[in-house]
Amino acid sequence: MAAIDLLLHSKKDSERLHQLVLAALLGRTHLLSRLVPLGGAARLDRASLLWEPEGKTFDLGMPILGGEPIDRRPGATAAPADGEGRVGRVLIELRVDAALDEDQLEKQLNPRLFHAGDHLLYLLLGYSEITLHRGMLAQVLTRIARRDRVPDLRGRVSVRGASDLIPLLADPDLLPDGPDRRDARDLLAAYRDLLGDLRSRTTRFAERPPAAWTEGDFYGLFARCRAARLASMADAVIGRVAGAEAGVVGCQWLPLAIPGGELALQFEDDRLCVKLRPSQESQRKRVREQVDAALHRLGVGPDAVAPGALVAAPRKLGSIMTVACADGLLADLSGELAAVGKAITAIEETVRAAAHALGGPG
Repeated sequence: MAAIDLLLHSKKDSERLHQLVLAALLGRTHLLSRLVPLGGAARLDRASLLWEPEGKTFDLGMPILGGEPIDRRPGATAAPADGEGRVGRVLIELRVDAALDEDQLEKQLNPRLFHAGDHLLYLLLGYSEITLHRGMLAQVLTRIARRDRVPDLRGRVSVRGASDLIPLLADPDLLPDGPDRRDARDLLAAYRDLLGDLRSRTTRFAERPPAAWTEGDFYGLFARCRAARLASMADAVIGRVAGAEAGVVGCQWLPLAIPGGELALQFEDDRLCVKLRPSQESQRKRVREQVDAALHRLGVGPDAVAPGALVAAPRKLGSIMTVACADGLLADLSGELAAVGKAITAIEETVRAAAHALGGPG
């Protein structure tokens, strides 16, 4: 397996490489039927793997056979053009370190491409699994289902990540009988190692100081905070920060409505920022002055009074503004994040108090 390992680790974050490996695995093993259980008499036609179907809108696909075939041609009464017994497809979109966003969902769930009987599988690997905004996903699926009158849409869209794939790839029941069995076993094992290597980028943040962290460490810490429901971070959104320097990883939570805009908390790498989003451009200056005054009354000034305390940020007007920030919160990651959680909770209380003073819910 040395040659396979050498190939797979040559560029382990390449979507094209993952696409090639998954094409081989899906066509030679029972992996897809475990990722997308179809039920009933339906079965996958593994011999007819689809490569970049619908004009490269999707990465891979596989026909579904069984039951009564569906003829999708308007007004057609004869046997369907896509073959007797074909009732749909499993369409597959692969993302490696890239976010799945609303535009992607809208494009791929267009009824002209995603037909009755089709299933859509999103495979989110690397940072993609962490950056998935599940609240956004649920809202978009509900909206599209209502708009296009497809009540079963949510049941036909599946999301799987490395956390689902890694244990599956070790299951001997995935292996086919016959001459492909040994090669399929070797490729499954090598790909499992590759996914574990990608995941390891996010698991080592506690082993070194934040000054030595790479972006994977920040993704890992923020995901850990969200999973641990630290402070109010249970629904935090993790991903690239708009307008920040390349490579900065963000973690946003606690959106609070205020008259004229919204306040929220956002980590930008190891700096925690209080963000202001005015609702109208013409009101930016007025709303910013009001927020600055509210924070000032709560003791947030231009100088830090203690390590990790909020400090007022210079006044720069924009569509999204940093009104205060705190450094040094991540210096102590001992005690199962207890110290970090306590410091974040104190800052949350200040921001809630500011929002309440401005007339928001707080």
